[in-house]
Amino acid sequence: MNSMPHTHATLADALNHGCRCQTLDTDQLLHELGRDAGLRDVASTLAQTHPHLFSSTAVFASQATVQAVQAAVAAIERTLSLPAWAQQVLPGASAMAQIDHGPLGVFMGYDFHITPTGPQLIEINTNAGGAMLNAVLLRAQAVCCGLMNPALNAYRNMATLEDEFVAMFQAEWDLFNRARGQAPRPLRSIAIVDEAPHNQYLAPEFALFAELFGRHGIQTVVADPASLQLRDGVLYCDALALDLVYNRLTDFDFSDTAHTALAQAYAEDVVAVTPHPRAHALRANKQHLVTLGQPAALQALGVSPADQQILLATVPACERVSSDNAAALWEQRKNLSLNPWMALAPVRFTGATSSPKKSGSRSSKATTSPKRWCPRRCAQCRWATRLPNSSLTCAPTPMPGACNYWPPAPTVAKPPTFALRAAVSRR
Repeated sequence: MNSMPHTHATLADALNHGCRCQTLDTDQLLHELGRDAGLRDVASTLAQTHPHLFSSTAVFASQATVQAVQAAVAAIERTLSLPAWAQQVLPGASAMAQIDHGPLGVFMGYDFHITPTGPQLIEINTNAGGAMLNAVLLRAQAVCCGLMNPALNAYRNMATLEDEFVAMFQAEWDLFNRARGQAPRPLRSIAIVDEAPHNQYLAPEFALFAELFGRHGIQTVVADPASLQLRDGVLYCDALALDLVYNRLTDFDFSDTAHTALAQAYAEDVVAVTPHPRAHALRANKQHLVTLGQPAALQALGVSPADQQILLATVPACERVSSDNAAALWEQRKNLSLNPWMALAPVRFTGATSSPKKSGSRSSKATTSPKRWCPRRCAQCRWATRLPNSSLTCAPTPMPGACNYWPPAPTVAKPPTFALRAAVSRR
Protein backbone atom coordinates (compact mmCIF):
# COMPACT_ATOMS: atom_id res chain seq x y z
CA MET A 1 0.00 0.00 0.00
CA ASN A 2 1.37 3.43 -0.91
CA SER A 3 2.18 5.81 1.89
CA MET A 4 0.46 9.19 1.66
CA PRO A 5 -0.21 12.12 4.02
CA HIS A 6 -3.17 11.66 6.34
CA THR A 7 -4.57 13.73 9.15
CA HIS A 8 -5.06 12.12 12.57
CA ALA A 9 -8.82 12.16 11.93
CA THR A 10 -8.61 10.12 8.74
CA LEU A 11 -5.58 7.90 9.43
CA ALA A 12 -7.64 5.22 11.18
CA ASP A 13 -10.16 5.12 8.32
CA ALA A 14 -7.36 4.91 5.78
CA LEU A 15 -5.81 1.94 7.58
CA ASN A 16 -9.13 0.17 8.14
CA HIS A 17 -10.33 0.56 4.56
CA GLY A 18 -7.10 0.49 2.59
CA CYS A 19 -4.63 -1.71 4.46
CA ARG A 20 -4.81 -5.47 3.79
CA CYS A 21 -1.57 -6.28 5.54
CA GLN A 22 -1.28 -9.15 8.02
CA THR A 23 0.08 -7.49 11.17
CA LEU A 24 0.33 -10.55 13.42
CA ASP A 25 3.78 -12.12 13.69
CA THR A 26 2.73 -15.71 14.46
CA ASP A 27 6.21 -16.87 15.46
CA GLN A 28 6.56 -13.95 17.88
CA LEU A 29 3.10 -14.68 19.29
CA LEU A 30 4.05 -18.29 20.03
CA HIS A 31 7.29 -17.06 21.61
CA GLU A 32 5.42 -14.63 23.86
CA LEU A 33 2.86 -17.26 24.86
CA GLY A 34 5.56 -19.80 25.62
CA ARG A 35 7.88 -17.62 27.68
CA ASP A 36 7.09 -19.85 30.68
CA ALA A 37 7.78 -23.57 30.37
CA GLY A 38 4.34 -24.32 31.76
CA LEU A 39 2.70 -22.46 28.86
CA ARG A 40 4.61 -24.04 25.98
CA ASP A 41 2.09 -26.83 25.54
CA VAL A 42 -0.69 -24.22 25.39
CA ALA A 43 1.23 -22.20 22.81
CA SER A 44 2.06 -25.21 20.64
CA THR A 45 -1.56 -26.39 20.37
CA LEU A 46 -3.28 -23.01 20.19
CA ALA A 47 -3.70 -23.06 16.42
CA GLN A 48 -5.69 -26.28 16.72
CA THR A 49 -7.66 -25.57 19.90
CA HIS A 50 -8.29 -21.83 19.42
CA PRO A 51 -7.84 -21.02 15.71
CA HIS A 52 -9.83 -17.77 15.94
CA LEU A 53 -8.63 -16.47 19.31
CA PHE A 54 -6.24 -13.96 17.71
CA SER A 55 -6.92 -11.94 14.58
CA SER A 56 -4.12 -11.63 12.04
CA THR A 57 -5.15 -8.07 11.18
CA ALA A 58 -5.63 -4.99 13.32
CA VAL A 59 -8.55 -2.58 13.55
CA PHE A 60 -7.60 1.04 14.20
CA ALA A 61 -9.43 3.79 16.05
CA SER A 62 -8.73 7.49 15.65
CA GLN A 63 -7.41 9.55 18.51
CA ALA A 64 -10.75 11.37 18.57
CA THR A 65 -12.56 8.05 19.06
CA VAL A 66 -10.17 7.01 21.83
CA GLN A 67 -10.71 10.32 23.61
CA ALA A 68 -14.49 10.02 23.22
CA VAL A 69 -14.41 6.53 24.76
CA GLN A 70 -12.26 7.77 27.63
CA ALA A 71 -14.63 10.68 28.25
CA ALA A 72 -17.63 8.35 28.18
CA VAL A 73 -16.08 5.90 30.65
CA ALA A 74 -15.18 8.77 32.98
CA ALA A 75 -18.73 10.15 32.82
CA ILE A 76 -20.19 6.68 33.45
CA GLU A 77 -17.94 6.15 36.45
CA ARG A 78 -18.85 9.53 37.93
CA THR A 79 -22.54 8.75 37.46
CA LEU A 80 -22.39 5.24 38.90
CA SER A 81 -20.43 6.52 41.90
CA LEU A 82 -23.16 8.98 42.91
CA PRO A 83 -24.86 8.12 46.25
CA ALA A 84 -28.22 8.57 44.50
CA TRP A 85 -27.29 5.82 42.03
CA ALA A 86 -26.63 3.26 44.77
CA GLN A 87 -29.82 4.31 46.55
CA GLN A 88 -31.77 3.69 43.35
CA VAL A 89 -30.33 0.35 42.18
CA LEU A 90 -29.28 -1.55 45.31
CA PRO A 91 -32.79 -2.11 46.76
CA GLY A 92 -33.55 -4.30 43.77
CA ALA A 93 -30.25 -6.19 43.92
CA SER A 94 -29.46 -9.46 45.69
CA ALA A 95 -28.66 -9.63 49.39
CA MET A 96 -25.10 -10.53 48.40
CA ALA A 97 -24.66 -7.09 46.78
CA GLN A 98 -25.72 -4.99 49.75
CA ILE A 99 -22.44 -4.89 51.70
CA ASP A 100 -19.37 -3.01 50.52
CA HIS A 101 -16.34 -5.19 51.30
CA GLY A 102 -13.85 -2.67 49.89
CA PRO A 103 -12.59 -3.88 46.46
CA LEU A 104 -13.82 -2.00 43.41
CA GLY A 105 -13.52 -4.76 40.80
CA VAL A 106 -10.63 -5.51 38.42
CA PHE A 107 -10.81 -5.25 34.64
CA MET A 108 -14.08 -3.42 34.29
CA GLY A 109 -15.12 -3.68 30.67
CA TYR A 110 -16.96 -1.01 28.68
CA ASP A 111 -18.07 -2.31 25.28
CA PHE A 112 -18.55 0.21 22.49
CA HIS A 113 -19.62 0.02 18.89
CA ILE A 114 -17.61 2.46 16.79
CA THR A 115 -19.90 4.40 14.45
CA PRO A 116 -19.49 7.38 12.10
CA THR A 117 -21.17 9.58 14.72
CA GLY A 118 -19.00 8.36 17.58
CA PRO A 119 -18.69 5.41 19.97
CA GLN A 120 -21.92 3.87 21.30
CA LEU A 121 -21.99 2.00 24.62
CA ILE A 122 -23.57 -1.45 24.30
CA GLU A 123 -22.63 -3.12 27.57
CA ILE A 124 -20.73 -2.82 30.84
CA ASN A 125 -19.00 -5.99 32.05
CA THR A 126 -17.62 -6.84 35.47
CA ASN A 127 -15.94 -10.07 34.36
CA ALA A 128 -14.36 -8.85 31.14
CA GLY A 129 -11.71 -11.15 29.73
CA GLY A 130 -8.90 -10.48 27.29
CA ALA A 131 -6.46 -8.15 29.06
CA MET A 132 -3.57 -10.63 29.18
CA LEU A 133 -4.35 -11.94 25.71
CA ASN A 134 -4.23 -8.41 24.30
CA ALA A 135 -0.96 -7.69 26.10
CA VAL A 136 0.58 -10.73 24.44
CA LEU A 137 -1.01 -9.88 21.10
CA LEU A 138 0.35 -6.34 21.10
CA ARG A 139 3.89 -7.60 21.59
CA ALA A 140 3.48 -9.79 18.50
CA GLN A 141 2.42 -7.04 16.07
CA ALA A 142 4.63 -6.16 13.12
CA VAL A 143 4.65 -2.85 11.26
CA CYS A 144 3.60 -3.71 7.72
CA CYS A 145 3.63 -0.30 6.03
CA GLY A 146 4.50 3.33 6.57
CA LEU A 147 1.02 4.33 7.69
CA MET A 148 1.14 1.83 10.54
CA ASN A 149 4.23 3.31 12.16
CA PRO A 150 2.57 6.23 13.99
CA ALA A 151 -0.51 4.15 14.77
CA LEU A 152 1.32 1.20 16.32
CA ASN A 153 4.38 2.85 17.85
CA ALA A 154 2.17 4.87 20.21
CA TYR A 155 1.32 1.60 21.99
CA ARG A 156 4.75 -0.02 21.96
CA ASN A 157 5.66 0.89 25.55
CA MET A 158 4.67 -2.38 27.19
CA ALA A 159 7.42 -2.53 29.80
CA THR A 160 5.18 -1.75 32.75
CA LEU A 161 1.76 -2.99 31.58
CA GLU A 162 1.90 -6.40 33.26
CA ASP A 163 3.27 -4.79 36.42
CA GLU A 164 0.23 -2.53 36.37
CA PHE A 165 -2.03 -5.59 36.15
CA VAL A 166 -0.43 -7.05 39.28
CA ALA A 167 -0.60 -3.68 41.05
CA MET A 168 -4.34 -3.59 40.36
CA PHE A 169 -4.84 -6.85 42.26
CA GLN A 170 -2.60 -5.64 45.09
CA ALA A 171 -4.71 -2.47 45.27
CA GLU A 172 -7.88 -4.57 45.58
CA TRP A 173 -6.22 -6.53 48.39
CA ASP A 174 -5.25 -3.26 50.10
CA LEU A 175 -8.84 -1.97 49.85
CA PHE A 176 -10.13 -5.23 51.33
CA ASN A 177 -7.76 -4.94 54.31
CA ARG A 178 -8.50 -1.25 54.78
CA ALA A 179 -12.24 -1.93 54.94
CA ARG A 180 -11.54 -4.47 57.71
CA GLY A 181 -9.35 -2.03 59.63
CA GLN A 182 -6.16 -3.97 58.91
CA ALA A 183 -2.75 -2.72 57.85
CA PRO A 184 -1.58 -3.25 54.25
CA ARG A 185 0.27 -6.50 53.60
CA PRO A 186 1.59 -8.32 50.55
CA LEU A 187 -0.81 -10.36 48.46
CA ARG A 188 0.30 -13.98 48.86
CA SER A 189 -2.25 -16.20 47.10
CA ILE A 190 -4.91 -15.99 44.37
CA ALA A 191 -7.44 -18.43 42.98
CA ILE A 192 -8.63 -17.76 39.43
CA VAL A 193 -12.14 -19.19 39.61
CA ASP A 194 -14.54 -20.25 36.89
CA GLU A 195 -16.75 -23.24 36.17
CA ALA A 196 -14.69 -26.07 34.65
CA PRO A 197 -11.93 -23.51 34.02
CA HIS A 198 -9.73 -25.73 31.86
CA ASN A 199 -12.63 -26.21 29.44
CA GLN A 200 -13.35 -22.50 29.11
CA TYR A 201 -12.58 -20.90 25.77
CA LEU A 202 -10.38 -18.31 27.54
CA ALA A 203 -8.49 -20.94 29.53
CA PRO A 204 -5.21 -19.80 27.89
CA GLU A 205 -5.67 -16.43 29.59
CA PHE A 206 -6.10 -18.10 32.97
CA ALA A 207 -2.75 -19.81 32.41
CA LEU A 208 -1.14 -16.49 31.44
CA PHE A 209 -2.44 -14.81 34.59
CA ALA A 210 -1.24 -17.69 36.77
CA GLU A 211 2.22 -17.41 35.22
CA LEU A 212 2.23 -13.61 35.69
CA PHE A 213 1.22 -13.79 39.35
CA GLY A 214 3.78 -16.54 39.96
CA ARG A 215 6.56 -14.35 38.56
CA HIS A 216 5.58 -11.76 41.17
CA GLY A 217 5.76 -14.21 44.06
CA ILE A 218 2.01 -14.84 44.38
CA GLN A 219 0.91 -18.46 44.68
CA THR A 220 -1.84 -19.02 42.13
CA VAL A 221 -4.28 -21.79 41.31
CA VAL A 222 -6.91 -22.03 38.57
CA ALA A 223 -9.93 -23.67 40.15
CA ASP A 224 -13.56 -24.64 39.81
CA PRO A 225 -15.64 -23.04 42.59
CA ALA A 226 -16.79 -26.49 43.68
CA SER A 227 -13.21 -27.22 44.77
CA LEU A 228 -13.17 -24.36 47.30
CA GLN A 229 -13.64 -25.09 50.99
CA LEU A 230 -14.34 -22.75 53.89
CA ARG A 231 -12.57 -24.02 57.01
CA ASP A 232 -12.09 -22.17 60.30
CA GLY A 233 -12.75 -18.78 58.74
CA VAL A 234 -10.35 -19.30 55.83
CA LEU A 235 -11.16 -20.13 52.20
CA TYR A 236 -8.99 -22.92 50.82
CA CYS A 237 -8.32 -24.50 47.47
CA ASP A 238 -6.93 -27.88 48.50
CA ALA A 239 -4.21 -26.93 51.02
CA LEU A 240 -3.71 -23.36 49.79
CA ALA A 241 -5.21 -20.65 52.00
CA LEU A 242 -6.54 -17.92 49.73
CA ASP A 243 -6.10 -14.18 50.12
CA LEU A 244 -8.02 -13.24 46.97
CA VAL A 245 -10.36 -14.79 44.42
CA TYR A 246 -10.14 -13.50 40.86
CA ASN A 247 -13.77 -14.18 39.96
CA ARG A 248 -14.49 -15.10 36.33
CA LEU A 249 -17.89 -16.67 37.04
CA THR A 250 -21.06 -15.58 35.27
CA ASP A 251 -23.11 -16.41 38.38
CA PHE A 252 -23.09 -12.74 39.30
CA ASP A 253 -24.81 -13.03 42.70
CA PHE A 254 -23.30 -16.41 43.73
CA SER A 255 -26.74 -17.98 43.87
CA ASP A 256 -25.72 -21.30 42.30
CA THR A 257 -25.56 -24.01 44.96
CA ALA A 258 -22.25 -25.19 43.51
CA HIS A 259 -20.77 -21.86 44.62
CA THR A 260 -21.83 -22.08 48.26
CA ALA A 261 -18.33 -22.01 49.75
CA LEU A 262 -17.37 -18.92 47.75
CA ALA A 263 -20.67 -17.21 48.56
CA GLN A 264 -20.27 -17.90 52.27
CA ALA A 265 -16.65 -16.74 52.32
CA TYR A 266 -17.62 -13.54 50.51
CA ALA A 267 -20.58 -12.90 52.84
CA GLU A 268 -18.44 -13.52 55.92
CA ASP A 269 -15.72 -11.22 54.58
CA VAL A 270 -12.91 -13.76 54.94
CA VAL A 271 -11.51 -13.46 51.41
CA ALA A 272 -11.14 -10.63 48.92
CA VAL A 273 -13.27 -11.26 45.81
CA THR A 274 -12.85 -9.24 42.63
CA PRO A 275 -15.00 -8.57 40.69
CA HIS A 276 -17.94 -9.22 43.00
CA PRO A 277 -21.76 -9.14 43.24
CA ARG A 278 -21.91 -5.52 44.40
CA ALA A 279 -19.86 -4.32 41.41
CA HIS A 280 -22.21 -6.16 39.07
CA ALA A 281 -25.32 -4.76 40.76
CA LEU A 282 -24.00 -1.19 40.62
CA ARG A 283 -22.49 -1.26 37.15
CA ALA A 284 -23.20 -4.25 34.92
CA ASN A 285 -26.92 -4.95 35.24
CA LYS A 286 -28.06 -4.44 31.66
CA GLN A 287 -31.20 -2.63 32.79
CA HIS A 288 -28.97 0.29 33.77
CA LEU A 289 -28.63 1.11 30.06
CA VAL A 290 -32.24 2.27 30.11
CA THR A 291 -31.51 4.80 32.85
CA LEU A 292 -28.19 5.97 31.40
CA GLY A 293 -29.92 6.94 28.15
CA GLN A 294 -32.84 8.90 29.64
CA PRO A 295 -32.42 12.67 30.21
CA ALA A 296 -35.06 12.87 32.96
CA ALA A 297 -33.51 9.96 34.85
CA LEU A 298 -30.04 11.51 34.69
CA GLN A 299 -31.34 14.84 35.91
CA ALA A 300 -33.13 13.16 38.82
CA LEU A 301 -29.88 11.46 39.84
CA GLY A 302 -28.06 14.79 39.95
CA VAL A 303 -25.74 14.04 37.02
CA SER A 304 -23.89 17.15 35.92
CA PRO A 305 -25.00 18.79 32.65
CA ALA A 306 -21.62 18.02 31.06
CA ASP A 307 -21.86 14.33 31.92
CA GLN A 308 -25.48 14.21 30.78
CA GLN A 309 -24.40 15.50 27.39
CA ILE A 310 -21.69 12.82 27.11
CA LEU A 311 -23.97 9.99 28.23
CA LEU A 312 -26.84 10.93 25.93
CA ALA A 313 -24.40 11.04 23.01
CA THR A 314 -22.87 7.61 23.74
CA VAL A 315 -25.68 5.46 25.22
CA PRO A 316 -28.21 4.39 22.55
CA ALA A 317 -31.88 4.77 23.45
CA CYS A 318 -33.05 1.70 25.34
CA GLU A 319 -36.42 0.50 26.58
CA ARG A 320 -37.80 -2.53 28.35
CA VAL A 321 -39.88 -5.04 26.47
CA SER A 322 -43.34 -5.54 27.95
CA SER A 323 -46.62 -7.06 26.86
CA ASP A 324 -47.73 -3.57 25.84
CA ASN A 325 -44.89 -2.85 23.38
CA ALA A 326 -43.70 -6.32 22.37
CA ALA A 327 -45.72 -6.51 19.15
CA ALA A 328 -44.63 -3.09 17.94
CA LEU A 329 -40.99 -3.80 18.74
CA TRP A 330 -41.18 -7.12 16.96
CA GLU A 331 -42.18 -5.30 13.79
CA GLN A 332 -39.03 -3.16 14.15
CA ARG A 333 -36.74 -6.08 15.01
CA LYS A 334 -34.47 -5.69 11.96
CA ASN A 335 -33.26 -2.36 13.39
CA LEU A 336 -33.09 -3.44 17.02
CA SER A 337 -30.95 -5.58 19.27
CA LEU A 338 -32.79 -7.55 21.95
CA ASN A 339 -30.68 -8.00 25.05
CA PRO A 340 -31.76 -10.50 27.75
CA TRP A 341 -30.85 -8.64 30.91
CA MET A 342 -30.02 -11.83 32.80
CA ALA A 343 -28.05 -13.42 29.94
CA LEU A 344 -24.59 -12.84 28.57
CA ALA A 345 -25.13 -11.65 25.04
CA PRO A 346 -27.73 -10.10 22.78
CA VAL A 347 -30.23 -12.44 21.21
CA ARG A 348 -29.84 -12.46 17.45
CA PHE A 349 -32.68 -13.68 15.26
CA THR A 350 -31.78 -16.52 12.90
CA GLY A 351 -33.63 -19.12 10.89
CA ALA A 352 -34.83 -22.06 12.96
CA THR A 353 -33.09 -24.57 10.70
CA SER A 354 -30.12 -22.46 9.67
CA SER A 355 -26.61 -23.11 10.85
CA PRO A 356 -25.32 -21.00 13.77
CA LYS A 357 -23.90 -17.62 12.84
CA LYS A 358 -21.18 -15.73 14.62
CA SER A 359 -22.22 -13.18 17.20
CA GLY A 360 -23.20 -9.97 15.46
CA SER A 361 -24.48 -11.61 12.29
CA ARG A 362 -27.90 -10.69 10.92
CA SER A 363 -30.60 -12.60 9.10
CA SER A 364 -33.89 -11.61 7.56
CA LYS A 365 -35.51 -14.74 9.00
CA ALA A 366 -36.92 -14.82 12.50
CA THR A 367 -37.87 -17.52 14.94
CA THR A 368 -38.82 -17.91 18.57
CA SER A 369 -35.81 -20.19 19.07
CA PRO A 370 -32.87 -17.73 18.99
CA LYS A 371 -29.29 -18.92 18.82
CA ARG A 372 -26.84 -17.60 21.39
CA TRP A 373 -23.38 -18.24 22.75
CA CYS A 374 -23.05 -20.96 25.35
CA PRO A 375 -22.42 -19.01 28.57
CA ARG A 376 -20.03 -21.72 29.78
CA ARG A 377 -17.90 -20.97 26.71
CA CYS A 378 -16.37 -24.43 27.03
CA ALA A 379 -14.19 -26.02 24.38
CA GLN A 380 -16.72 -28.63 23.33
CA CYS A 381 -19.82 -26.46 23.13
CA ARG A 382 -19.79 -23.20 21.21
CA TRP A 383 -23.50 -22.73 20.64
CA ALA A 384 -26.72 -23.46 22.49
CA THR A 385 -30.32 -23.39 21.38
CA ARG A 386 -33.22 -22.58 23.64
CA LEU A 387 -35.98 -25.00 22.74
CA PRO A 388 -39.72 -24.26 23.06
CA ASN A 389 -39.91 -26.17 26.36
CA SER A 390 -37.15 -23.90 27.77
CA SER A 391 -34.60 -26.72 27.99
CA LEU A 392 -31.13 -25.98 26.70
CA THR A 393 -29.14 -28.22 24.40
CA CYS A 394 -25.74 -27.83 22.78
CA ALA A 395 -25.51 -28.01 19.00
CA PRO A 396 -23.43 -28.34 17.05
CA THR A 397 -20.24 -29.54 18.81
CA PRO A 398 -17.22 -28.63 16.65
CA MET A 399 -14.92 -30.75 18.82
CA PRO A 400 -15.48 -34.41 19.76
CA GLY A 401 -17.66 -34.98 22.78
CA ALA A 402 -20.70 -33.21 24.11
CA CYS A 403 -20.79 -30.38 26.59
CA ASN A 404 -21.80 -31.57 30.05
CA TYR A 405 -22.30 -28.11 31.47
CA TRP A 406 -25.78 -27.31 30.19
CA PRO A 407 -28.36 -28.41 32.79
CA PRO A 408 -32.00 -28.17 31.67
CA ALA A 409 -33.38 -24.73 32.44
CA PRO A 410 -36.47 -24.63 34.66
CA THR A 411 -39.75 -24.02 32.90
CA VAL A 412 -41.06 -20.53 33.60
CA ALA A 413 -44.57 -19.17 33.31
CA LYS A 414 -43.48 -16.21 31.21
CA PRO A 415 -40.27 -15.12 29.49
CA PRO A 416 -37.82 -12.92 31.44
CA THR A 417 -37.82 -9.18 31.06
CA PHE A 418 -35.50 -7.96 28.33
CA ALA A 419 -33.76 -4.65 27.96
CA LEU A 420 -33.97 -3.50 24.38
CA ARG A 421 -30.93 -1.89 22.82
CA ALA A 422 -32.06 0.29 20.00
CA ALA A 423 -29.96 0.51 16.92
CA VAL A 424 -27.92 3.67 16.64
CA SER A 425 -30.08 4.75 13.71
CA ARG A 426 -33.00 5.25 16.07
CA ARG A 427 -31.42 8.38 17.50
